[in-house]
Amino acid sequence: MAVLIGAAAVVLLLVVGVVFLLRRKSGAKNASADVSDTQKALHGSAEAHALEAADAQAQIEAQMAERDEEQRKADLAALASIRVPPVKTKKGEVLAKQIRETTKKDSAATANILQAWIHDR
Repeated sequence: MAVLIGAAAVVLLLVVGVVFLLRRKSGAKNASADVSDTQKALHGSAEAHALEAADAQAQIEAQMAERDEEQRKADLAALASIRVPPVKTKKGEVLAKQIRETTKKDSAATANILQAWIHDR
């Protein structure tokens, strides 16, 4: 959207400049010379405008890519600075203890349970 507004502003400035030149030259030259100069100026300005628009678009894309890269680096730095200790709940500790005890008592039953889980997937 900003590119379109910028392009419209450039076109408007070009048109105002051409009108200014035409008014300034109107007293000195005849009408046919002014028309041909205007056509050349408009044709040249259209080409220049196309080149400027393409260049502006490339600059904007480069800036956006640079900002995205900076944001990604900032996000990674923020994530790296956060150190969260592993949280073990009491329920998890109790469950792990029960599984260890059951495995020590009856390893065959535990192996059968694990095989059943693997085959279900």
